[in-house]
Amino acid sequence: MGNLFQELKRRNVFRVGAAYVVLAWLLLQVGAVLAPILGLPEVVLSFVIFALILGFPLALLFAWAWELTPDGLKRAAEVAQDASVAAKTGQKLNRLTTGVLVAAVVLLLADRFFLSGKSDDSGDGSDIALGDRSYDSIAVLPFVNMSDDASQEFFSDGISEELLNLLAKTKGLRVAARTSSFAFKGKNEDIKGIGEQLDVDTVLEGSVRKAEKRLRITAQLIDVQSGYHLWSETYDRELTDVFAVQDEISASIVKALQVHFGEAGAPLEIAQSYKADVEAYEHYLLGRRLIEKRTKEDIEAALERFTKSIEIDPGYAPPYSGKADAYMLLSDRRGAYGDIPEKYAQDLARPLIDKALALDPLLAEAHNSKAFLLHNSEKLDEALVSFDRAIELRPSYVIAHMWRSQLFDAMSREKEAKLALEEAYRIDPLSTVIVRNLIFKRMEFNDREGAERLLLKLEEIAPERDDFIRSIRASMIWSTRDLSEAWTNMQELLVTSNTQVVRFVSARVLVDLKNFDEALNITPESGKALIHLSMRDPEGALTAWEARDESFRESKDGLTQLSYIHMEAREFDKALGALEAAKLDLTLAGELFWGSPNFLDAPGYVYLMQRLGLQDEAERVLTLLDQYIKNLLDNGLEHNAHIAMALTAALRGDAEGALEALLGAEAENQTLWHMRDGFFFEDLKDRPEFVALFDRADARVNRERAELGWDPVE
Repeated sequence: MGNLFQELKRRNVFRVGAAYVVLAWLLLQVGAVLAPILGLPEVVLSFVIFALILGFPLALLFAWAWELTPDGLKRAAEVAQDASVAAKTGQKLNRLTTGVLVAAVVLLLADRFFLSGKSDDSGDGSDIALGDRSYDSIAVLPFVNMSDDASQEFFSDGISEELLNLLAKTKGLRVAARTSSFAFKGKNEDIKGIGEQLDVDTVLEGSVRKAEKRLRITAQLIDVQSGYHLWSETYDRELTDVFAVQDEISASIVKALQVHFGEAGAPLEIAQSYKADVEAYEHYLLGRRLIEKRTKEDIEAALERFTKSIEIDPGYAPPYSGKADAYMLLSDRRGAYGDIPEKYAQDLARPLIDKALALDPLLAEAHNSKAFLLHNSEKLDEALVSFDRAIELRPSYVIAHMWRSQLFDAMSREKEAKLALEEAYRIDPLSTVIVRNLIFKRMEFNDREGAERLLLKLEEIAPERDDFIRSIRASMIWSTRDLSEAWTNMQELLVTSNTQVVRFVSARVLVDLKNFDEALNITPESGKALIHLSMRDPEGALTAWEARDESFRESKDGLTQLSYIHMEAREFDKALGALEAAKLDLTLAGELFWGSPNFLDAPGYVYLMQRLGLQDEAERVLTLLDQYIKNLLDNGLEHNAHIAMALTAALRGDAEGALEALLGAEAENQTLWHMRDGFFFEDLKDRPEFVALFDRADARVNRERAELGWDPVE
C-alpha cells in the first residue's frame, strides 16, 4: 500500500487532481459571472458542471498512465525511473495551481467590489461614481428568467414590475411604462435602439436564477448612448417568502440607483398593498394587461381576472381598482366599450373604489379610478384633484396622464389636454391606446403631418391589429370630410371588425352622406335617437329614446337628450322640464359646454332660454360662449371654432357674423348641410347668401354620393 502511495505521488496524480479541482472551480466562477451577462440558459452551466465532474477521474487516470517527457507523451510504464522528469513536472503543476488560485481570488474580489458594486450583501451600490453626467429617465426591461423552470417567468416578471412601480414613485425620474418596456421581452434588440424608441437615457436590465430555495438576481444600469454599465449588483438570497424577497431586492436596487439620477428626490409615499397571495397577484397582473387592449372582450376577460384575484385575497387592494375601471369602461357611455348602463356601471364601481382606498390610501391606481368616476359623474374639479393625487403618488402613471387629458378636454382646457397626452406618450410610446388618442388630438390641432407619423408608428408597433389601425385611418379620413373614402374604409371594417365603436363611426359617416336608413341599421340602440334628430324626426327620436333602459332615461345624458328632442319638436316647456329634472350644473366648465358628454350644448340651451323669454339667462351663457370661443382661438384651434362662432352670431341675430363663420367652416371642408333645417338658422336660412352656401353643402354631399354610385338626394 505504501509503495502504491509513493508511486501515485511520483507520477503527480495528487498534484494533477488538485490542479484540476482548482481550475474547475475557477471555470465555474467565471461561468456564474458571465452567464447572466451573455444571457446563457441555466442548462449550459449545468452541462459544464457535469463535464467537469466526468473529467476528474479521466484526468487522474491520464496522470497515472502517461508522462510528458522531453521526447513527447509516453506511457508511464515505458519510462525508466532514472529518465523520468516527473519531479520537474510536479513543480510546474504546483506553480499552475498557485496561479489558478490567485486568479480565482482576483475574480471573486472583482465580482464583489467592481462588477457587483459593493463588498457587502446589503444590495446598496450607491457608492459608484458616474462623473458629471446626470440622468432623468429610465426603462425597466423584463428581467430574464435564467431558471430551467419556465413557470418562474412569473417571478422574474414580478421583480421587473415591482422595480418599475417603485421607480415610478421617484420624484424627477421619468419611467417608461410597462406596456412599452415589456414590448421588448424575449427580443435581443440593441440597447441604444431600445433607448431611442422609449426616449430614455438609461436602461435597467437583469436576470433571475432560481434553484430550489436559492435565488440569484443580477441587475445592471446601462447608459443608452455609450452602452457602458453604470452600475451592477448581484443578490444571493434564500427564497422563503416570494414577496418579501421581491420587495427587499426591489427596494435595494431603487436605493442604489437613486444616487445616479441627478436631483431626483427620495421615493414618495409608497403604497402598502403589493404583498398578496401569489395567485391573486398573477390574476391582477393579467387583468391589467388585458384591460390595456381596450376591446369589449378583453375588458370582460380582465373583469373576470380581477374578480378571481379578490376572491383569492380579499385584502389585496389593486384588483378592486382594476375591477372598477373595467365596469366603467364597459358602460354604454360614449367612448366606452360596452353596453352596461352608465349609471349602473358607476354604482358598481363606486364601492370597489372605496374598498381599494380603505385598504390602501396611498394606492395611485385607486385615486385614478376615483378621478375617472368623478369625471364620468361630471364632477370635474373634484376629478382633477384626484388625478393630481394619483400622479403625485406615481409620477409616471401613464393612465392617469391619459385620463387627465380627457378631463382637461371636458374643462375646455385644450392646450393642457394636449400636453397631458403628449406626456403620456413620452412615458409609454408603444401603447396603442395612447398613440391612437394622440393621433386624434394632433388632428384636432390641425397637425395632420404629426398624426400621420404616429399612424405609421402604430403600423410598426402593432402590425397584427390591422382592423384597429384601419378604423383609425378611416376616422382620420372622415375628420377631413372625405366622406366617400371614409365610408369605403368603414364598410370593409364592418365585415372584419363589427365593434360598437366601428358601428358608431360608420353611422356618423352615413349620416353625413344622408344615408339615414343604412345608418339606423348599423348604429347601436344607444345611437338611434341621435340619427332621428339628424333627420329632423323628433317623433322617431322620442320612440328610440323611450326604447332605452330606465337607468339611461333617468340619467343626465338621457334627460338632456330628451330636452333636445322636445326642442326639435318646438315643445319648449317640455324641454325645460327635462332640463330641470336633469339638475345640470349650467356653467361652461361643468355640464353645459360645446361638445359636452351630454347631448345638450351651450347654443342649444341659449336657444331654449330665448324661446322661453329668459333673456338674462340667455345672455349669461352667450357670454360664457364668447369666453369658450376665445379659448379655442388662443389655443390655435380656430378651425374648431367656426361652428361655435356661427351659432353664437346667429343666436344674437348677427347674420353677417354667422355667414362669415360658416364660410370659414366651409373652407375647412366641414359638413354643413344639416344646419339648413336646424332651428339655429331658421330666421336666416332664406337669405340668398345662406341659400347659396347651403346649396353648395348639399351639392358637395351629392358629389360624394356619386363617387359611391349612389343616387343624389334633395
